[in-house]
Amino acid sequence: MKKIYTDPFVAEALSKVPSFIKYDVGYSFDTAKVLHDVLKEKGWTQAEFANRLGKRESEVSKWLSGVHNFTTRTFAKISETIGEDFLNRIAMHRLNLTEGNMHTLYPKVSVSFCLSVKPKSSWASKKTKKQWNFLLPNA
Repeated sequence: MKKIYTDPFVAEALSKVPSFIKYDVGYSFDTAKVLHDVLKEKGWTQAEFANRLGKRESEVSKWLSGVHNFTTRTFAKISETIGEDFLNRIAMHRLNLTEGNMHTLYPKVSVSFCLSVKPKSSWASKKTKKQWNFLLPNA
């Protein structure tokens, strides 16, 4: 289980995250989840799917990590490859999660990111980067 940091520094940083960023994170993770589900349903590996799309396996791997910024053209190519409207699949996934209430979709989203910090207190290590895992507050 990931450790949840409640340090005031992290809480303050989270309070400054714009809600559109929280939505962006949610959309990215939903897209990755639905794509993973589609590959599992079809029995395709990442390599097979990449080959069908004419992409590198490393690119598909990035898509599945939840950090890729998809274009509409990529969504169209995915739709063509899987034989159904991929955006509709994502929308149905989101509706199933929220019963139609998009605002409450991600009351808490697990996120991992790297902060550049200079040691100013005992919690900061000598390293210049510190890994934090936390839950985003409601949007």
